[in-house]
Amino acid sequence: MQSLRKWFRNVLFKYKSSRQNSKMFLETVLENLPAMVFIKEAEELRFTALNKAGEVFLGYSKDQLLGKNDYDFFPKEQADFFTSQDRSVLDNRIPVNIPEEPIKTKDGLKWLHTQKIPVAIDSGKPKYLVGISVDITDRKIATDKIKKFNEELESSVKERTSELEKANKELRKQIKERTKAEEKAKLSEERYKFLADSIPQIVWTANAKGSIDYINKHGFDYAGMDFEHSKGWGWLAILHPHDYIKTLKKWRDSLLTGEPYELEYRLLRRDGEYRWHLSRALPMKDPNDKIVKWFGTATEIHDQKLTLEYLAKVKEDIEKMNEQLSLNNAELNRINQDLDNFVYTASHDLKAPVANIDGLLEMLDVSLQEKLIRDDDIENIVRLIKGSIERFQRTIKELTDIGKIQKNIHEEIEEIDIASVLEELKLDIQNQIKESGALITSDLGEISKLKFSKVNFRSVFYNVLINAIKYRSPERTPLIEIKTINMAGYVVLEIKDNGLGIKESQQEKIFSMFKRFQSHIEGSGIGLYIVKRIMENANGKIEVDSVESKGSAFRIYFPKNI
Repeated sequence: MQSLRKWFRNVLFKYKSSRQNSKMFLETVLENLPAMVFIKEAEELRFTALNKAGEVFLGYSKDQLLGKNDYDFFPKEQADFFTSQDRSVLDNRIPVNIPEEPIKTKDGLKWLHTQKIPVAIDSGKPKYLVGISVDITDRKIATDKIKKFNEELESSVKERTSELEKANKELRKQIKERTKAEEKAKLSEERYKFLADSIPQIVWTANAKGSIDYINKHGFDYAGMDFEHSKGWGWLAILHPHDYIKTLKKWRDSLLTGEPYELEYRLLRRDGEYRWHLSRALPMKDPNDKIVKWFGTATEIHDQKLTLEYLAKVKEDIEKMNEQLSLNNAELNRINQDLDNFVYTASHDLKAPVANIDGLLEMLDVSLQEKLIRDDDIENIVRLIKGSIERFQRTIKELTDIGKIQKNIHEEIEEIDIASVLEELKLDIQNQIKESGALITSDLGEISKLKFSKVNFRSVFYNVLINAIKYRSPERTPLIEIKTINMAGYVVLEIKDNGLGIKESQQEKIFSMFKRFQSHIEGSGIGLYIVKRIMENANGKIEVDSVESKGSAFRIYFPKNI
C-alpha cells in the first residue's frame, strides 16, 4: 500500500511537470474509457473531476457536479452510505473494491462495480479519493433474468424464450455502450494507465496501422504474457486458431475503412483455457479526419455465451418435442376416429339383431301360451333370456354413451336452472323413488343456476342421483340431500345419502370403467366413469367422501369460467 501511494505521488508530479506535452493523448485516453472516473478532495468530499462516462451515467454535467458533494445529488440515506465508504477509504488509507453497488440516478436504479483509492500528493494524509465505476446494470439484469428464465423453463417455455431474447438484447446493449467512444478527456497518460489497470477488462490501444502499443495490466495477467511479447502483432499468439482468419480480416477492414471494430473471438488464458471475448475499438482522428490512434477493449463474455448457447439448444429440443407431440396427437386422433367407428358399429349394427331376437322371443312366448306348453322351467328360461337381452341392450347403450363423452366436449353452454333439472330427473326415476321409498331434499339457496352443457349436466346429475337410490341400505329409509356450494372458481353440487357407503380402499376405484363393489345390486360400473370423464373434459372434477354402512357424499365441481 505504501508503494502504491508513492507511485501515485510520482504520477501527480509527472502530470504537473509534463502535462503540456502529453495533454492531448492523456485527455483522449481518459475520455474514451467506458468506465465512470471521478475524483473527490478529501476534506469535504467535493467532486473535483469527472469524465464523460460519469456525466452520461449520473445524468449531470461537470458544471453541475464539480465543487459539490453526494448530498447535493442523492437521497440522504444513499449519500450517507457513499460518505461512510469514502471516509473509511481515506481514514484507513486502503483501496476498497465494491463488486456490486446500487445507486439511484436520474434514469432510475443502476448497479456499479466500484473501486475507490486514497491518493496522497506527499507522504502523509490522503488529499484525494479516486473512484472508478463500471456500469454492470445490464449484466446484472440479464443475469437475473436468465436465472429466472431457467427456473421457470419447465412451466412456461414461451415466456422463458421471450425473457431470453430480452436478456440477450440487454446484454448486447450493455456491451455496446461499455465500449462506446466518448469525448476527449483531460487527465494525464500515467493516470490513465493507473485507472486502466484497475478496470476488469482488457484495455488496449493501437497505432493507425493496427500495431498494438499499449495493453493494461489485466490483459497481461489474463494471458500471462509481458508487453515485449504482446506488442505489435504478438497478441495473435493467444488467439484461437479457428478465429485467426476472421479476426485478422475484420481488423484489417476496420483499419482500411475507419469503421468501428467489433468481433467475438476466443483468447487463451494463462491456465490453458480459451474463453470468449467481445472486442470493440474506435478510431481517434485528427482535424483532417485521419486516424491517429485506435482505442479498444476486450470484455470476457464466456459464461454468458455458453448460457445462451445452452438455452438455444434447450429451445431446439423443446421444438423437436412439440413436433413429436403433434405427431402423437395426430395418431391419437386417428385412434379416436377408429373408436368412434367401433362405437357406431356397436350401437347401429348390433341393435337390429338384438331387437330381432327380442321380437322372436315374444312370438315364441305367445306361441307357447297358445299351445299350452308352459311350466315353471320354461317360464324361468324365458325370463332369463329376456333378462339377458335387456342387459345386452343396456350394455350397447352404455358403450355408446362412453363414445359420446369426447364428442360432447364442445356441447353448447347455457344457463341451467338446477331445481328444474332436479324435478325432471325425479319424474324420470319416479318408479325407483316410489319402490325404494327414498326421501329427496334440496337446498339450492346459495346457488340456484350455473352455466354448463345441459345434456352433460343431466347425465352427471342423473348418474349420481340414481346411484344414491340403487345403493341404499336395507336397514333404513333412503335419505338423499342435495345442495349447492359457492367456492373459489367452482359451483359445487353436493349429493349426500345414507346408503351402504364405500370402503376407503375402494373410493378411488369407483370412477374406473366396469368397477363394481356390490355384486348383489344390478349395474355395469360405467355410470361414475362417464361422470368423471365429462367433468374432467370440462376442467371440473368429482370427489367422494364415504363411510362404509353410513353413507356417501359426492361433490361435483363445475368451473365458473365456462
